[in-house]
Amino acid sequence: MNVMDKLDELEERVDDRLAKADAMAQLQSDSLENRFRSLEKDQEVDSELAELKRKMGLA
Repeated sequence: MNVMDKLDELEERVDDRLAKADAMAQLQSDSLENRFRSLEKDQEVDSELAELKRKMGLA
């Protein structure tokens, strides 16, 4: 294996690691976005419940 082959191999490994890092970042980002959506839905449900209780004179 000559120097150019070693450089090509090293470049491929770096590219693979960068691709994996990008994929992990995307997965974490998606997961975080899903968590925020879930929290927003919970807040909406809590608001609706509070409004119903208010209308029924329970709050």
